[in-house]
Amino acid sequence: MKLRECADDSRVERKPGRPCAYTAKVGAAVCELIADGASRREAARVLNIPRRTLEAWLERKPEFKARYEVAAQARLYLMEERLLELSEEAARVAQEAQDASLARVRLEAIKMEMDAVKWQLCKLLPRKYGDKSQMEISGKDGASLLPRHTREEDVAFAAMIAEVQEKLRRKEEERRACAV
Repeated sequence: MKLRECADDSRVERKPGRPCAYTAKVGAAVCELIADGASRREAARVLNIPRRTLEAWLERKPEFKARYEVAAQARLYLMEERLLELSEEAARVAQEAQDASLARVRLEAIKMEMDAVKWQLCKLLPRKYGDKSQMEISGKDGASLLPRHTREEDVAFAAMIAEVQEKLRRKEEERRACAV
């Protein structure tokens, strides 16, 4: 390790390589931008930090990662609030519309923004906002794929099972008798 001289004439060991640009102040600024709705890319651009550096801090700095997760949760609440605001705005535009074509254009723009926010929420929280797909498999016209059994078939099957169990019991008795 190399020694570095400090302002008070003491010497401190330092690791070789480029010094880390992370400080608590920079971390707080990133988290503030994220909580205000910015993406990682936007926050990195605004603060003039390479995006990969920001991602490395998330991996290597547990205190930053914890603050970032809180900020990311705040961003999700902000997005949910934005959806509510947009729905209220759409209702207001529809009620106050004097020019139908202008109102239709404005409502389309609101719908597009709502769809974009919903898409982001779907990607960020798939369990809560994702599309739930469920597949049901059935035969023609919704019929069951499993064949229906008649009472006689069920009785015959039960008798066959009882017969097999009886044969297994006899074989076990024979085995025990031979072992003695």
